[in-house]
Amino acid sequence: MSVTAVATSAECGHPDGTVTATGAGGAGAYTYSLNGPGYTSGFTPNNYYNNLGSGTYTLTVADGVNAPVTISVTVNIGCITLLTTPTTATCGGANGAWLLTESGGVGTIRYSIDGGKTFQSTTNTSYTFSNIPGGLYNIVVEDAQNTIQRASVILGGIAGPSVTATPQAASCAGNDGTVTVSATGGLPPLTYKIDAGAYGSSPDFSGVTSGAHTVYVEDGNSCVSTAVVTVPLTNSLVLTAGGDATICESKSARLKAGTNESNVSYSWSPAASLSNASSASPVASPDVTTTYTVTATWEACVQTAAVTVTVNPAPVASAATTADTTCYGKSVVLQGTGAAAGGAGGGTFTYSWKPFTFLNDAKLANPTVVQPTATTTYSLQVKDVNGCVSLNNAAVTVNVLPPAQLLAGDDTNVVAGQPVPLHAIDVSNSGFVAYQWTPPDGLSDPYSANPVVLEALLPTEYVVTGTTADGCMGVDTVVVKVYSVGDIFVPNAFTPNHDGHNDVLRVTAPGMRVVSFGVWDRWGTAVFVSTNTGVGWDGTRNGKELPPGTYVWLAVGVDIKGRTVERRGTVLLVR
Repeated sequence: MSVTAVATSAECGHPDGTVTATGAGGAGAYTYSLNGPGYTSGFTPNNYYNNLGSGTYTLTVADGVNAPVTISVTVNIGCITLLTTPTTATCGGANGAWLLTESGGVGTIRYSIDGGKTFQSTTNTSYTFSNIPGGLYNIVVEDAQNTIQRASVILGGIAGPSVTATPQAASCAGNDGTVTVSATGGLPPLTYKIDAGAYGSSPDFSGVTSGAHTVYVEDGNSCVSTAVVTVPLTNSLVLTAGGDATICESKSARLKAGTNESNVSYSWSPAASLSNASSASPVASPDVTTTYTVTATWEACVQTAAVTVTVNPAPVASAATTADTTCYGKSVVLQGTGAAAGGAGGGTFTYSWKPFTFLNDAKLANPTVVQPTATTTYSLQVKDVNGCVSLNNAAVTVNVLPPAQLLAGDDTNVVAGQPVPLHAIDVSNSGFVAYQWTPPDGLSDPYSANPVVLEALLPTEYVVTGTTADGCMGVDTVVVKVYSVGDIFVPNAFTPNHDGHNDVLRVTAPGMRVVSFGVWDRWGTAVFVSTNTGVGWDGTRNGKELPPGTYVWLAVGVDIKGRTVERRGTVLLVR
């Protein structure tokens, strides 16, 4: 019967060696006993022993039949010497290093700085861990015989400076803000700068503009720490945009911005409907309700304000008539309406028609065109309760037909007290159904077509108006001249020069029933003879103009009492 044993070394300074026993050649089950420095065990089936210190042990094996067998077993001491050389991390970064150097190890050496979780193997006696931050590290070194050395060591780390910055506000007028920098930590000396400036020893900065800035602090390790600081602005600019305004469509309103400072620039938006978007008081002409925003800038200060211009849409006017075409003198009615923009009806409107010709009241919605005598186009403007007027006036034309042709006869001359028959003649067969003569005084029937002036006393112009069944009217006049006695009158000169004045020599014979009239030249040759007092001499003979000069005339008539009246004289023909 025999026994063998395998021993592992104890770690330097630690009772962690082991012995494993194996019996052979015996007759039955084996039992083992181990005795050595500070360690004694009885016989048991256990063949594994741990937590053994270094030394020589007696190992015995028995099988219950054969004599026990005893051998000696040595547990060695495995000691590795470890040297750690640190390189301190700076600026709070992972830029430190550990150089680990061992002695006493056998074969391949494994190094770890995380407590044995991750090893780096080398046949060299040293290994360097790089790019590590400062802190506590659990170092483990192990050789090929599983001999281990452990150590807990600290790698130093010098952090960069910690930076804070305190601002003081800048004013509108200039770059007068300040920043004070405070830094702790880091390796002295510390230097300071702001934005793109140069480093200096002073942590105080003046003449700083409002807004965001970056401050920098650099220590003796060239570690740079930064902080962003915002310098506030004391905005003393006060802006007013004026009050809101309400206008009618197509009208304008003046905006009025103001500040408590001078030399202020202004910018209005939207600018399209403004007379000058950079003026403090532009004229606004918006088509629809618009809110305008004004931005005032003075030095470093800016303020904004808003004002709304409300646009009331213009009303829409419509115009019509009860008859587009009417008779001369027949009245029609205009029909005007107003509506809100978009065609919505209703509401209260005021009306204004132009021209005023023939209208009974140009301020009515539906005025009457009273007895029009000429075609007229009327335009209508409406105004709503907001005072807004229509932009495009409505128009309607009343077409007036020419008057019906009515003839009142030729002018006549009578003796005072003589009755005069008047006659209205329907020249164009218009179909007059009613007549009216004015003035009616002294007429037998002023509503007859043929009234009689019962007793002509004063010269009078009579006007006759005829009305058709459709209401169309015809008008004419006749003049009745009244003389105190019946006689024959002939002018002593006339001017047949075709100027429309005194071109014809006529006889006036009031109270005469029949009159013959003749004109002779100085040689006794008749140049004109007529029994119609309505026809006069035009200064010609046989269509040829006669020369200027004196001519002789003779007129003979019979008055209303049957008496013969004869008159003669001369007349001067003037060219």
